[in-house]
Amino acid sequence: MTVIVALEYRDTDIGPYNELLVGFPVTVDRNAPVLTELRRFQVQGGSLFIWQLPVTTAIARDLGVEIAGYPKFLADIEMGDDAGVATCRLAEGGRHILTLRLRHRKPRRRAERTRMMPVTVKGDHLLRGLSITSIPQETVAYGGRGVQLELGEHPLADQLRRLEMGRVIMASYAPPVSWCCRRPWRAGR
Repeated sequence: MTVIVALEYRDTDIGPYNELLVGFPVTVDRNAPVLTELRRFQVQGGSLFIWQLPVTTAIARDLGVEIAGYPKFLADIEMGDDAGVATCRLAEGGRHILTLRLRHRKPRRRAERTRMMPVTVKGDHLLRGLSITSIPQETVAYGGRGVQLELGEHPLADQLRRLEMGRVIMASYAPPVSWCCRRPWRAGR
């Protein structure tokens, strides 16, 4: 299973920036049946191995790499929402990597928090963090309705093609959210 998340941070301590996360749900410290863990991940959040994490500012890249070993690199990430279609376009050095589009309904109110534990590797250490997101409004589509992923002509796009991603299980769209991230901690070697 591959998770792709486009994030637009409008108000942070390091200024506004965009980010696109590509990761894979994982279990840490226990075994779990795949389907059980995926359902839990959809509902409650869970551990996510961060494979790629392009960002739009040097400070966001530098802090993420230094503090948590995130695989961040500078890229152009353009976000938009026009007539109920949210779009994220990712490019590096003028070369198109991907464009993600989601046709969505008007988000509904909800008052839930989602916990995600990002997992990265720094040196020979596995690092886990904690990210808590409060999602005041969201619209969810199951089965891939209205989702389109276009891959460009870039080495990262080629790597994504090799993943042979199948059908979309779930897609969601949320307008502005509140975000809190705690410093990662060492989980082992």
